Amino acid sequence: MKNKQKGFIQIPILVAIIVGIFVIGGVGYVGVEQYQNYKIAEAEKEKTTQDKESKMRELAEAQQKSLEEAKSEIEKLKQESATTKEKQQQLESTINIENDRLSLGEIISFWRKSLAYIVCAWSSGEMSAGSGWVESLRRVNPDGSYGPWFPVVHTNKHVVSSDNYRPNKCEITFPDIDKVYKVGEEAGAVLSSENYDNAVITPNNPDSDLIARKIQNYCKKGDPKIGDDVLVLGYPTIGSKTDITATEGIISGIDGDYFITSAKIDAGNSGGIAVLTKNNCFIGMPTYATLGEIESLGRILNAWAVK
Repeated sequence: MKNKQKGFIQIPILVAIIVGIFVIGGVGYVGVEQYQNYKIAEAEKEKTTQDKESKMRELAEAQQKSLEEAKSEIEKLKQESATTKEKQQQLESTINIENDRLSLGEIISFWRKSLAYIVCAWSSGEMSAGSGWVESLRRVNPDGSYGPWFPVVHTNKHVVSSDNYRPNKCEITFPDIDKVYKVGEEAGAVLSSENYDNAVITPNNPDSDLIARKIQNYCKKGDPKIGDDVLVLGYPTIGSKTDITATEGIISGIDGDYFITSAKIDAGNSGGIAVLTKNNCFIGMPTYATLGEIESLGRILNAWAVK
C-alpha cells in the first residue's frame, strides 16, 4: 500500500510539471508574440514618421524651389522693366533732341552776336580784313591772384600781321550794333601764336556788352566725328558786306589739331566761327592748313588748340 501511494503522488507532480511547462511556454509564446507585435508596430510607426518627414522635406524643397523661381522671375521682370525704361528714356531723349534741335537759321542767329568783323591798317596804306570771335580772359597778378575779366578777339594771324609787322590800328564791329571797338599800337594789343594761324587782339574800349558776346558753348573734346554736319560763319570778301555769311558742309577728316571740312572757306571767312550743328557748339576757327597756303583747303583749327 505504501508503494502505491508513492507512485500516485509522483504522477500528479509530473502532471503539474508538464502543465507548468505548457503554461510557461504559452506565456512565453504570448510574450514573444506581443514583443514582436510591439517591434512591428514601432517599425511601422517609425516608417510612418520617416514618410511624414520625407514628405515634409519634399514639400519644403518644393516651396523653396517655387520661392527661388518666383524671385528669379521677379528679378527677370525687374531687369526687363529697367531695360524697357532705359529704352523708353533713350527714345524720349531722341525725340526731345529731334524736337529741340535748332534750325540752321536759329543756329546762325545764336552765334551772330559773337562774330566780329575786323579791319586793320598799316602805315604803308595796306589794309586787311577778316573775321573773329570773342573770348573773355583774366590777367594773373604778380601775387598769383586773378584780375577782372576782360574781352579779347581771336582771329587769324594773317589778318593782323603783314610780313611780321603789326598794324597801326584795327577796328572791330558787329552786325547788330553801330559801336566800333578800336585797337591801337599799344604793346600787347596784338599777340600772335607761333604754332598756329591764330592771333589775339585787345580792344582799347572794352565794355560789358563785348564781354557778353564771348563764346560760351564749346564742344566737348573728341567732337566732332567724321561725317558730322558743320556750319562755317564769317565775313568772306565775296559774301555780304553788311552781315555775316554762312556755308555748310561736313567734317571730311581730322588732321592733328585741324578738322578738314567740305564747307567752303573763302578769304575773309577765316578767323570766324565753325559750329557743330547737331549740338550747336563751337568746334573751332576756320583757318589755313599751313601758314602761307591757300584757304580753300577747308580747314578748321580745333578750339581747344587756341583756347
